Formats: sequence, structure tokens, C-alpha cells
Amino acid sequence: EILPSDWSSDVCSSDLGVWIEGGHILKDGPIRDVVSAYQREMSQSFEIVSDMAAYGVPEAQYQLALMYRDGTKTGKDEAVSEEWMRKAAEQGHLQAQLEYAEILYGKEGEESKSEAIHYYQAAANSGNNEAKLKIASIAGSDSYDKDKAEILEIYRQLAERGNPIDELRYGDLLLKTALGPKDKQRALEWFKKSADHLNCDAMYQLALMYRDGIGTPRNPNACAELLEKASQDRKSTRLNSSHLAESR
Repeated sequence: EILPSDWSSDVCSSDLGVWIEGGHILKDGPIRDVVSAYQREMSQSFEIVSDMAAYGVPEAQYQLALMYRDGTKTGKDEAVSEEWMRKAAEQGHLQAQLEYAEILYGKEGEESKSEAIHYYQAAANSGNNEAKLKIASIAGSDSYDKDKAEILEIYRQLAERGNPIDELRYGDLLLKTALGPKDKQRALEWFKKSADHLNCDAMYQLALMYRDGIGTPRNPNACAELLEKASQDRKSTRLNSSHLAESR
């Protein structure tokens, strides 16, 4: 139950609130923060997600599939997870279509492969680039090369704008679709650009490439330096966020 903390004033104009459950105060403070915390908790509640999934809400079905897959707030059950993933995919949930297709494609038998292609195609038709590449690779090398080139060009144009997230994504796509050393070297260069813009995820990826010698000779020292810098930058970001929250 969420209540305004000052009953002497009008409920609608109250700035403070408190979330009480089972006789315990779970959250108090600015009412917007209290309501936000309540809504977030409810959206992650196994019971509520289960009820919404049973009513046929695709996002709830997908979230329930993840809960059973990962054992979050319930025991792990791959069979139940797959069933809820299927239900969400059937209702057009994009990520569920992609993940259910992956499940099917990993099974033996042509029937499962055929059904997987159906869901890959559905996700591709909704604009999912990963599904487009998967369909193209299944269809044949000529189609794959054409689709791959088109998608890479879109990512390249975004990365050229200098946004570190787009630079990271382009490098990641180059690495995932690499056919030889030159592609891996190009991926490395884009990860470097993103890392130079202080993207910690790019720093971690670069560290792994230096560690394993991907697109570059092995360099344990460079790996260690990047991991240390990424760790320090993450700590700095958390501290800055904490100070900002306190100042508010």
C-alpha cells in the first residue's frame, strides 16, 4: 500500500509517500520515487508476471520464459521456459521470436530447422538485423554476402558520426561476421575508437582481443592496462551518479 506521508494536506499535492507491506516500510521519500520502486518491483514479481503471462501478455510471457531459463525467482526449467518463449514468439514478440528460433535451430531434425527459419523470418521482417543475417546465411552465400554488406554499411554510417556506442556496435558486428584477419583488424580499430571515447565495454572487448591475439598480436600488458582503466572508469561513473543523486 502506498500512502501520502502527510495526511493533513491534499493527497494529490503531497510530495512525500511511503510504501508499506506486511507492516513494514519498504520505501519512503518523494512519492514519484516510491511509486517508481513499487512499479519496478511489481513488474519483476514472479506471481504478477505469471498472471499476466497466463492472460496472454507477450512481454510477460517472454519475461516468464527468462525467469524459468535463468532460475530467477523460480527454479530453472528449460522445458517450461521454451513453452513460454514459444507463446510469446507466436504473438509476435520480436526478441522471443529470435530466441525461440535459436532454440529450434539447435535441435536435430528438419522439422525443427524449418520452424526455426519461420521465426527468424518473422523477426527479420520486423527489422531485426541479427535475424536478417541468420536468414541470409541459411539461404546461401550469395544472399548472405549481399545482406551482410548492406547491414554493415548501415552500421558503418552510424559509427562514422562518432557516437561511442555506435562505434562499439559496428566493431562488434565486424567481429561477429569476420571472414579473415583483415575483418578482425577493422573490428579492433573501431573498438579502439569507442574506447578512446571512454566506452568501458569497448575497453573490455579490446582487452580480450589483446589477450587472445584477435586482430592483433597478443599483448598481456595492454590487456591488463585496459582492464584496469575500464574498472576505474566504471567506479568513477558510479561515484558520479551517486553524488548526483545525493545532490538532488
